[in-house]
Parts: sequence; C-alpha cells; structure tokens
Amino acid sequence: MTADTRNYHKGQPDKAISDLNESIRLDSNGANSYNNLAWILATCPTDSVRNGKQAVQAATKACELTQWNNAHSLGTLAASYAETGDFDQAVKYQMQAMPCVD
Repeated sequence: MTADTRNYHKGQPDKAISDLNESIRLDSNGANSYNNLAWILATCPTDSVRNGKQAVQAATKACELTQWNNAHSLGTLAASYAETGDFDQAVKYQMQAMPCVD
C-alpha cells in the first residue's frame, strides 16, 4: 500500500483521490499514481466516487506511460471501461493484459 492509497484503505476515498491528484501534479510521469487513481474511480464501492470517464482517462495515461505493456495498468483500463458500460473495450483490454502476466 502506498501513501497515495492509504486513505482509500482507511475508507476515505475522496482524500485518496486528492492525494493521488497531488502526486500527479508533482510528477506527471508517475504511472502508478494514474493507475491507482483510475482504479479508485472505476471500482470504489461508493457510487458518488466512481467516475468511469475520468477513470478511462487516468488509466489510458498509465498505459501510455508504461508503453501499453503493464498488466496492472491494462487491467485497470479494462475495469474503467466496464464502469462506463463499454464492455467491448473492457474485454479488449483485459485480454491484452493477460499475456503480460508472468
């Protein structure tokens, strides 16, 4: 668990999102921060926190920063598309993530 996600695991997703946005502001090349932000926005159990469109944007950036070769980022992108209801894209990226797993 990173400092950026500690608040999420404490049940404070809004604080975690704020922390991750600050991490991204300080290091715009931090793929893990984009990935963690996208994961929270796509999968948080609190309906008001989830935002599929923003999740797709953040997950896409994480994938770009990892040259589309990181299973975690690709899986997060799949979850993000699922949150938007675009299940064709979700399956596409989940399938793309599978060969990346060792």
